[in-house]
Amino acid sequence: MAVEENQREHESWWDRITRDLAVSFATAMGVLYAVGVLIVNLDLGRYGVVAVDLARPEYVMVGLLWTVLVTLTIAVLWFMFWFVSDVMRLIARSEYFAAIGWAVGVLVVLVFYLLVLMVICDSHDFARRGEHP
Repeated sequence: MAVEENQREHESWWDRITRDLAVSFATAMGVLYAVGVLIVNLDLGRYGVVAVDLARPEYVMVGLLWTVLVTLTIAVLWFMFWFVSDVMRLIARSEYFAAIGWAVGVLVVLVFYLLVLMVICDSHDFARRGEHP
């Protein structure tokens, strides 16, 4: 036990960084894999199919896609909140019509984002059924 502690004290900073990065990467891949397994099996469960093969890279890709979409959604909502609060300050300081223009801009950005998500989900439905849009 004392030998391990002595070895850790004499480790270079590069060795510690690479070890920590490797552990963080393995943890992230494990979380993405678990989320992907859950999503894929829940989707297949709707059709009564049970997937028993656990070594599929699809699980990590699905988990990564889910993470990207959730992060994008949170970022857009955070931006919209920040943008709307900025617009509210504009309403308090400037003319009414200028503020209405900003509010319409916020609405257009939100509608565009929702339309993009609907297109992604709709094309996924067509791909699942074997049809082409």
